[in-house]
Amino acid sequence: MKSFEVTKLYVSELNDDISYGSAQFNVNEDNTSKWNIEIQDPEHMNFLKNAARNNEELQIVFSVIGKDGMQAVARVISVQRKERYVTLGGISQTRK
Repeated sequence: MKSFEVTKLYVSELNDDISYGSAQFNVNEDNTSKWNIEIQDPEHMNFLKNAARNNEELQIVFSVIGKDGMQAVARVISVQRKERYVTLGGISQTRK
């Protein structure tokens, strides 16, 4: 597995950058991807909880150290409300 520190995470449906304390982007050997995010903004957390409940696909644009403007489609696969952690699972990804 390769792991990258996320430097920016934008969600089109939210029309905003996600406010987070920390975020990691992980790519597994089978090319599946996940984002593990510690959410700071309660409104962003509520948006992601609703997206999980409705099984919505999210259009995201993100950057990691050394690569900017990557795009992906993801779903919220887990929400830990007490600790404000969210995991997004990649559906498809476009590398820049």
